[in-house]
Amino acid sequence: MRQCPRCGLVYGSDQRTVCAVDGDALAALGEDVLLGRTLGTYKISGLIAAGRSSRVYRADDARGPAALKILLGERAGDPQIKKNYLVAASVSELRDPTLFVKVKSALTVEGVPIVAMELLEGRTLEKAQTDSVVFDSQQVIGHALSLVRGLFALHKKGRAHGAIGPREVWLDTQGRARWLENGLGEIGAVRGSIAAPERGDGPATAAGDVFAMGMMLLGWTMDLGPLMDVVSEMTVPEPKERPHTRDLVERLSAMVGVPVVDSMRPQSARPEPARSLPPKADVDVDIAEAPAVPSAPPLPVPAPPPLPPPLPPPPLPKVPAPLSPTPATTLPIVPPPASAPSTEIEARSGFGAGKVILIVGALLVGLLIILLSK
Repeated sequence: MRQCPRCGLVYGSDQRTVCAVDGDALAALGEDVLLGRTLGTYKISGLIAAGRSSRVYRADDARGPAALKILLGERAGDPQIKKNYLVAASVSELRDPTLFVKVKSALTVEGVPIVAMELLEGRTLEKAQTDSVVFDSQQVIGHALSLVRGLFALHKKGRAHGAIGPREVWLDTQGRARWLENGLGEIGAVRGSIAAPERGDGPATAAGDVFAMGMMLLGWTMDLGPLMDVVSEMTVPEPKERPHTRDLVERLSAMVGVPVVDSMRPQSARPEPARSLPPKADVDVDIAEAPAVPSAPPLPVPAPPPLPPPLPPPPLPKVPAPLSPTPATTLPIVPPPASAPSTEIEARSGFGAGKVILIVGALLVGLLIILLSK
């Protein structure tokens, strides 16, 4: 391994000769140049752990002790990985201390990305497996529910984990399992993590996280019990056939015996047998976090307010009294006018004026014919 004497970044490969951040020549890693140095407000006092992708240092500032996680130079020198790392660490919605490490701050000092977290007591799942810790099926189901809840929180935000593996699971001294990362491997595979067969060199996906989680559970214990059927569905080759993390939360909640709504709330610590966790001196981690914070009890649901009394029916409209009928007006009967005297004579004799005219006309015609014949 090699280290930059100026910025302090450590490189895992001995083949690299120049620092990707400041361009200084690298030297063989001897005494860590970051020990005793102040980065931002944090003064580094010791090395906690060295992992495949980062190194974790103990540091102190005015707020107390903290763990500083600094990426290895190969990753810190990649602008996209550096940006993704700081963004993932600073997303407030993903700071649930029951699901992920508790991040105090994410910053860049002289080009070096740093994530400051509170210290945790415990160890990684990888260390527990190295120590031959035995987990029964109920313990694994409870831990799996906490981890799947974390993945569900990531997937709801359109993100993916991408760095799932035993080294990224933290088991604290109060019996809880949490993720040490919340998206570091989203844009590139992390050494030592489990990758889905379809991923290759591509970005992480929600379906790939489900596959990697299932494979990690297979290696967690030989006694999966009722979890075996779920794990079989999680590890099918076809991504579209794998269950969604929301479905996994529901099924694991049923196995644990808690409602889905309760399982999505912060969980109080569940004691774990002492044999499964070593003392603090055995810590060998890739990241550190805060001591467990007891979760607040669920808020009481207020009773609904009483319904108001029913309104009285509206008064019926008053119907006006019927109008008295108007008496009909009697019109006088007018008798027809009296007939003229000539009409009365004609009616009696039957000899009208028309006949007289015909007779007179006939006499005149006869007289005219006589005169013409002479």
